Amino acid sequence: MTLGATLLAGAEPTRHLCVQHLDRFELESGAVLRGVEHAYYLDGSLNEARDNMVVVFHALTGSANAVGDWWRGVAGPGLAIDTDRYAVLCTNLLGSCYGTTGPADPARGAFPAVTTRDMSRLVGQLVESLHVSSVALAIGGSLGGMVALEFAATYPALARNVVVLAAPAEHPASAIAWSHIQRRAIAAAGEEGLEIARMIAMMTYRTASELADRFGRDAHEEGGFVVERYLSRHGEKLRARFDVHSYLTLLGAMDSHDVARGRDGVESALRPVKGRIIGVGIPGDLLYDPCDVRRWTEAAGAEYREISSPTGHDGFLLEGEQVSALVREVLEEPSIVAPSVVTSRSETRGHAAEGTPSVRADVVILGYGRIGRELAQQLDSVTGRRGVRVVAMIDRSGYVLDTDGLSGLRLATLARCKESGISLADAPSGVRATASEALVAIRAFTLSRPILVDLTASDTRAELEDAISAGMDLVLANKRPLADLRDATRGLARHAAAHGRRILHEATVGAGLPLLDTISKLQESGDEVLAIEGCPSGTLGYLFGEIGRGTPFSTALGAAMELGYTEPDPREDLSGMDVARKALILAQLLGYEGTLDGVEVESLVPEGLRTVTAAEFLARLEELDPIWRARAAKARASGSVLRYRATVTAGSVRVGLVAVDASSSFASLTGTDNQFAITTTRYRTNPIVITGPGAGVAVTAAGVLNDVLKLARSR
Repeated sequence: MTLGATLLAGAEPTRHLCVQHLDRFELESGAVLRGVEHAYYLDGSLNEARDNMVVVFHALTGSANAVGDWWRGVAGPGLAIDTDRYAVLCTNLLGSCYGTTGPADPARGAFPAVTTRDMSRLVGQLVESLHVSSVALAIGGSLGGMVALEFAATYPALARNVVVLAAPAEHPASAIAWSHIQRRAIAAAGEEGLEIARMIAMMTYRTASELADRFGRDAHEEGGFVVERYLSRHGEKLRARFDVHSYLTLLGAMDSHDVARGRDGVESALRPVKGRIIGVGIPGDLLYDPCDVRRWTEAAGAEYREISSPTGHDGFLLEGEQVSALVREVLEEPSIVAPSVVTSRSETRGHAAEGTPSVRADVVILGYGRIGRELAQQLDSVTGRRGVRVVAMIDRSGYVLDTDGLSGLRLATLARCKESGISLADAPSGVRATASEALVAIRAFTLSRPILVDLTASDTRAELEDAISAGMDLVLANKRPLADLRDATRGLARHAAAHGRRILHEATVGAGLPLLDTISKLQESGDEVLAIEGCPSGTLGYLFGEIGRGTPFSTALGAAMELGYTEPDPREDLSGMDVARKALILAQLLGYEGTLDGVEVESLVPEGLRTVTAAEFLARLEELDPIWRARAAKARASGSVLRYRATVTAGSVRVGLVAVDASSSFASLTGTDNQFAITTTRYRTNPIVITGPGAGVAVTAAGVLNDVLKLARSR
């Protein structure tokens, strides 16, 4: 392998297009490319530790010249990706035609298919050849975003931050269809077909509203419409600068893109990534629906953000200010370990003193079941870069504490112990104690900005009050302290205020949905929330969805338990009390003065099965199948479906089974999705509707994680 540099004609004399030469490069398919040339720019200088690199990946017809051309408003001296501070590497992707080996070279003959994984690996070996073991940021949009995602999955310990703009984890059917139409145009018309393909693509890059605003039905002076000339010009420009064979190769790479391929799913592919991952959707993107972006971020335990743009997909190129603001936030966040102390990614990951005490938040997890273990894993994935670390876990048996922070290896060991039936008290370094005793022991140590996370389903008011008195902020997924007794709830809030502590509890109602935050923002703006209707149980949503499809009640409930959607005793869900507590928490935000006893609750557990043991209840589930089969059939006959709904106002709270019209939004819920309709003074005619997953271990843990990070940032 050799590295060379070629002065780009017409460029500033200080910038050089460099070319890496490789004797061979094996593709994912097993094919081997010989005599590979890899073109790139490296703007800025690597620091002494060689850990200030930013890797930028270009889109379909882009080039390595991000700083001087297509992203010059985002990357450059003094800009968000500041070449005075960072060494910015942007390569021409494998298969393209701007200096890197691809099918544009006629001497090569038939060029093999390449994948986004091949592209990321070629860049990865270049980074390695430059002796860089820690990358500050990997970022790209569209095709570049797909390669950035593959880069993260292929090198999970390399990048401290990964930003994926307007890109999916797998190429969706609709995008493959657009690629197919473009290929057919090229097959039919050759070079001219490339112009047509570009025009087709432009209709997915932009929105109808943008075209209407820019062009309307204005006529062109040479005949036809201005919008027609706009598209034709884009086609002509691409034909003049790009190779048709490279275009087809890159389309193929996009269509085959699937970060989960061979990795057992998106979650398994991306959860091992040690750095912070942010997926960015663009509302109105016709090519990659932001819902697809949100879906993979949820699976990966990553962050989801949005940028707004009237243009749609091309917003990642055109909305420089918004992209720059996000990049600055990522690169300048104080919790990121200073580059001068990072010697390697593996050392940083397991170092006991991640971050400095002034910016670090120490997390204590109360309740180490499935959600607790998932949360610990998610917290570990952001340790050091988000200013948080896990220092202790508590279960019914006792606790494990390490004031220097529990490493990822120890967390994994403890998780395996729990999954094998070994309690924390009996695990390595475990101490037998009650929850109260554990908190007393933990508080004896000096923790940095401690946060207690309550994931239990018990009445923990006494422990929470003691934690507040000891200077801890609280994050709750446990509904009982907030919903069982109104006086207790008020007392907990007053106690926190008196000690200058904060309580966040988004996950108590909508798991990872931004429901309470939305209500808070509406009220802060002076709007009055009049009523909330919702299906706030992912468990019951899943159950009634399955029953509506003809699945026996016993089978559907068993599947929900297997998937982790229910409480250990599913009667907690079926009794309606879980929904009642969620509804009461919402009602309290509206000014409701009542208690849980005042909530009108319809239980789905027959009276004769309410007092038997959990084992007996589960053994007799099939007795309920005929009852639910008949109820579902009755609803279906009337054009309705069964849903368990909460209705909340400042004066009343009711939860129970209803038959909703099949045309309503509640009827369209699938899987574990929750839905809430918020009626306010301003949104009286068209309520605000929030929909998304409301059950599941990863989703709930992610909701808790967001609250933890919010506290960590704000203190």
